[in-house]
Amino acid sequence: MAQLNLPNEIQQALNGNTTLGITQSNLPFFISEIKNLSHLQSLSFIAGGAMGNFTPTTDSNLIIESLPAEIGQLKELRGLGVINAGLKSLPPEIGMLKNLQKLDIRGNSLTTLPKEIGQLENLAIVHLEANELTSLPKEIGLLKNLQFLYLINNRAPLALPEELGNLSALTYLSISGCLLNNFPQQMNNLSKLEFLIIMNSQITSEFLAKAIPAISSISNLKTLNLNSNNLSSLPPEFGQLNHIPTIYLDNNQLETLPPEFGNLTKLKWLNASNNKFKSLPPEIGQLKELEGLVISQNQLTTLPKEIGDLKNLQSLDVCKNQLNNLPSELGKLEKLSKLNLSANQLSDLPPEFGNLKALPYLQLSENQLKSLPKEIANMTQVARINADNNLLTTIPKEFGKLSKLEFLELSNNKITSLPIELCQLSQLKKIELKGNAIKNVSKIKQAIKNGDPSLWP
Repeated sequence: MAQLNLPNEIQQALNGNTTLGITQSNLPFFISEIKNLSHLQSLSFIAGGAMGNFTPTTDSNLIIESLPAEIGQLKELRGLGVINAGLKSLPPEIGMLKNLQKLDIRGNSLTTLPKEIGQLENLAIVHLEANELTSLPKEIGLLKNLQFLYLINNRAPLALPEELGNLSALTYLSISGCLLNNFPQQMNNLSKLEFLIIMNSQITSEFLAKAIPAISSISNLKTLNLNSNNLSSLPPEFGQLNHIPTIYLDNNQLETLPPEFGNLTKLKWLNASNNKFKSLPPEIGQLKELEGLVISQNQLTTLPKEIGDLKNLQSLDVCKNQLNNLPSELGKLEKLSKLNLSANQLSDLPPEFGNLKALPYLQLSENQLKSLPKEIANMTQVARINADNNLLTTIPKEFGKLSKLEFLELSNNKITSLPIELCQLSQLKKIELKGNAIKNVSKIKQAIKNGDPSLWP
């Protein structure tokens, strides 16, 4: 009869439901009935925040500093989540959960993990974000099926064991937001690791130099993310990372790239925005497979002519620099489909610019352009041109040949007249002209809209 007074969630679990979410009010009933819940497959204690794909049951008042030892009786458990609940320790009995595949204990106050964690041989995903971990047990290296390990935002100085290198199935490792004491050299054995994320961890150039021998040996690594650290330079050894296709170096304090950077011949995507670059080395032209280059928000005044050797480059973002000219070799980038030159100090563009025939969108706003080259008319795929906030006085009549142009943004220039050939732009949907000294704007827009030169004022 006592079971009639059980909370609904507990009663449903006792009746065979395999998923259970714990709240502060039903916690005592869970503990008293745990011996009868051995069939549970998913169990969560969530005080708020991320659900981690567990039951939507949350309780902002939930506090559970430790799990009961009886948790080890839940032999069928596949997923265990204790999220933002004030957890300070895990019992050794956690190691009895042989079928556990996902462990999510983010947002707690854990400083360490029991060595029995190494007995969870089926564990594939572990979330340890936002705890106070200072170390990991060496037994974590026994988790041969672990594929995803998240150690984000453990702000206490964190020592990583060499045994991390034994995680033979690991494909994703994020140690972002951690104060790292070391980088285990045995991590060179992580032959399946594809993503290594070390963002916002205050790592220095010296730390990186010590880590490179291990990183360079991770043969399957596809992405290395070093965003938002304290890197002031890259060591020459960085050139050893010549097998990694995607690298993030944004939001650091880099002033230059070493010549050895040219050895990264497999690199396809590089983000080095928001640093302190004043120039790029000519060796940048050796990155023959590079498809995307983001180097916005730096202090570049020019680009090396070798930029034209990047024949596979499809996306180039150099906005918010101090560029005052562009090399004519830029016109060799025939595959370029995205180019952002906004917020620089450009006063003109080279005629070779017109060779960028694959470009659908031309971003030129917030420069000091006094004119645009007539060769832009050769950019047969361009559908949008944004040249707002420049010093233009007119645009070439050849713009009338841009048969796919849909949007032409020319606001806040010094334009006094426009060529009547704009009436040929049959696909044009919108033209922005505010902030200029053009008379009869409404009549001009009407003539362009109707494609009728006779309406031109």
